[in-house]
Amino acid sequence: MVDASVWVHSLADPEGQYTKDITARLEELCSDGGSLYIVAVLTPLEIQSGMRGRYLGLSRGNVITPADQKLFDNAIKAVPGLPVSRIVPSQDNYVRAWELRDNFTTYDSIYLAVTETLVNEHDGQAAFATADGKLVRGPKVPVPLIHLNPLDSYS
Repeated sequence: MVDASVWVHSLADPEGQYTKDITARLEELCSDGGSLYIVAVLTPLEIQSGMRGRYLGLSRGNVITPADQKLFDNAIKAVPGLPVSRIVPSQDNYVRAWELRDNFTTYDSIYLAVTETLVNEHDGQAAFATADGKLVRGPKVPVPLIHLNPLDSYS
């Protein structure tokens, strides 16, 4: 399971080192025939929200160049074509997400609940990949976690 934070960092800098590193890492994780998953509807909306935040942050006090505009437009257009399998959360996933409410946001809880299902269905051979440092440093995540820290690509 790959959350929106990874995609936002990657789509915001398609030629950058993070994107190269993340592509290699995700390919490595799937080298045994595994798949990348996102939560249908949620992940694309979170990607768009993250890209909007970057756009607004860039536009404050700066002029958005035609190249910047094209990058953001292309990023949003790329989302439907991401090379992933889309999972629609089940009723059980929503119930489990509610159980996680004290420690995680609603959105993170759905990612984690769906990932728990994948872990169970794939004999423990699934994990949750995120660039969200706050999530990684927070309470114990109930699934295997892969932190794809964007800062690691620039150190």
